[in-house]
Amino acid sequence: ALMRAQKRGVDVRVILEKFPFWNTSLNRETQLFLEKNKIPLHQSGEKQFAFMHAKYMLFDNDWIIETANWTRASFSSNREFFLQGQDHEIYKNLEALFSADFEGGKWISRDIRLLAWPTNARDRLTDFLEGTEKTIDIYAPSFSDAGLLTTLAQLCYRDKTIRLLLANYDDESDQKPDYGRCIQVRKMKKPLHAKSIIRDSQSAFLGSFNYTKNSLENNREIGLFIS
Repeated sequence: ALMRAQKRGVDVRVILEKFPFWNTSLNRETQLFLEKNKIPLHQSGEKQFAFMHAKYMLFDNDWIIETANWTRASFSSNREFFLQGQDHEIYKNLEALFSADFEGGKWISRDIRLLAWPTNARDRLTDFLEGTEKTIDIYAPSFSDAGLLTTLAQLCYRDKTIRLLLANYDDESDQKPDYGRCIQVRKMKKPLHAKSIIRDSQSAFLGSFNYTKNSLENNREIGLFIS
């Protein structure tokens, strides 16, 4: 579809993580395909970000922010979320972000609704969680950041209802977080790759962020606060 768009005159640009999961060959076929079809490509390496983990698309005046990778599983079997909109300020910020990243730089969103590392991601998410009146529901493949877990525990002990839905693929070698008795934790049987926080059934945060130290401090990530 990208190739066909390019051939009919659409200005197509792609940013691709060079070494996803530190794998040197995973995106190699895609890289060669894009280069063969003369689709402008930037490969983000570790000198720019630990990982290019953001997932979003701009087309004409629309944008889509998503939790999904561009893989078959994301469109066929995973639990994922896609958020599409036409808000002009969000579009402008995403466009500036993409252009800076495409040239190998870094940029911070000027729209407070859009969370784009490098920025104060942990502080912003902590503030969002602490605004809870009754309930927090979280989708996450994994949730291990100590600071955010402490915030959840404090909310729980203040009689807020905290429910955490995780992916069911724990690595036995990983040190598992202690969620305590207060936080309700379930594992989803369907492959879970969605990442979102739903607060009081009225507002939410959705995007590429995993709730891990690396995601909050080192990766290029994108997330949006909505209500």
